[in-house]
Amino acid sequence: MRCLKQLRLAMAGHMQLQQGFTLQIAKDIINLRDGLEYVQLSGCSRFVSVTNVLSILDTPIPCLKTLDLHSIKYPARRYDIQLPLNKISDSPWGCIGLQVLRITISERGEERPDIASRQRLCRQIGLLTHLQELSIRDEFKKRGGFAPILGQGLEFMDGLKKLEILRISPDAQASYAETKWIKSHWPSLRVISGLRLP
Repeated sequence: MRCLKQLRLAMAGHMQLQQGFTLQIAKDIINLRDGLEYVQLSGCSRFVSVTNVLSILDTPIPCLKTLDLHSIKYPARRYDIQLPLNKISDSPWGCIGLQVLRITISERGEERPDIASRQRLCRQIGLLTHLQELSIRDEFKKRGGFAPILGQGLEFMDGLKKLEILRISPDAQASYAETKWIKSHWPSLRVISGLRLP
């Protein structure tokens, strides 16, 4: 029997689906984990719950190389699955072989950045030592969005020696110390989008 290697689900946000569909997606991904290499859930926030996405991240899926939760075009981006930082667990993610991770985060209800939650996210990402592309969108732009900042989690991402592409949205400004850290710890980095270096 051949293994399913790719699962791509891109939807318009106004679509209506029957109840139970969201749970089935997560179960299918986990059941297919032995051969699954690529998962894209684009514009699916009405159909795929945050809990389902976190269960995918927490499950050991040995072959999974790409987890893409981004929509490239507007207006579909407003239907991206947003991972609340306070829901990210301390237990290491199971998808440790990821090479590409594209996620959207949110910190709604917070007046200022939740440093502990940002550090927890950075610790999780820092364990993905095969990661070659990292894209993080922060939909709560009021505070300037997520940026790799020393003291807010950047120091936990020193295991990303293979990282080649970094995309941050909205744009952020790196300090001299952060620029020095990035050059020292991410030797393979060749593309930076959204992070302004001095």
